[in-house]
Amino acid sequence: MITLGVEEEYFLLDPDTGLPAPGRGGRASAAARYGLTGTLIDTEGVSRPAHDVVSDLVDHLTPAFDAAGDTRQVLALTHRLPAEGGPAQRQLRAFARDGVKGVIELITAQNVAIEH
Repeated sequence: MITLGVEEEYFLLDPDTGLPAPGRGGRASAAARYGLTGTLIDTEGVSRPAHDVVSDLVDHLTPAFDAAGDTRQVLALTHRLPAEGGPAQRQLRAFARDGVKGVIELITAQNVAIEH
């Protein structure tokens, strides 16, 4: 489940059943695994691609992002994530490519980049 300091909540659907993932842990786990490649239920109760729902939310919150000076960073992140995937998708690709060694290398490279 994604909750962003507003009254609305956006629920991730289980990709196998198409139903809302059960319990908070289920939604959080599904969100971590599928990120913006999954499906969310929007504020109207309509199942839509997660990226579309997040884009609508960003549009709605843009005045607040502008006021905080965060618009550029938020837009860059929301445009990059669907193309690159979130951390779970990147780790799954690294594991498929090189097993545990690939995941360790990915995480190590990211941590080194953050430190510099």
